[in-house]
Amino acid sequence: MGLEPYGASSKDDITPHDLTDRWYHENTFVVNGTNCSLESVPVVFTKRRGKQYSASDGGFLTYKGRLVWETDSLLAKMRLTDSDYAMVVSYRYINPADSNSSLSFEEQVKRGILVPDSSAAKPTYSLRVLPTGLLLNGVRYQLKGKAR
Repeated sequence: MGLEPYGASSKDDITPHDLTDRWYHENTFVVNGTNCSLESVPVVFTKRRGKQYSASDGGFLTYKGRLVWETDSLLAKMRLTDSDYAMVVSYRYINPADSNSSLSFEEQVKRGILVPDSSAAKPTYSLRVLPTGLLLNGVRYQLKGKAR
């Protein structure tokens, strides 16, 4: 399990009236052989109430994938498989010169000029094994349960 800061509150305050709020994704990274999964749950820490789980802030994200070795590095190649919010699909131009097209967005998609770009939903994280856990994308995870 690891805490990943997110939003403005990870460095600054997100709530003008309560300067102590700090928002994180509480991540659970599970490895089973070469398969892996990452679940992110939003939490907030306040001076007054301690750790609180949020019902909706920041999204609940689930990634699944595989561990692979590439040029002396261990990587977790994952795909976003679940989210409580509707995914915002981004698009990219097949030919960058078409970006000045006068056609509507819908027509560009229909003609295949614009295509969905899912690269944001397929992250690759570097992974380091530490004596007491893992370091995944700069977030330290403590080892829990049985190591295999």
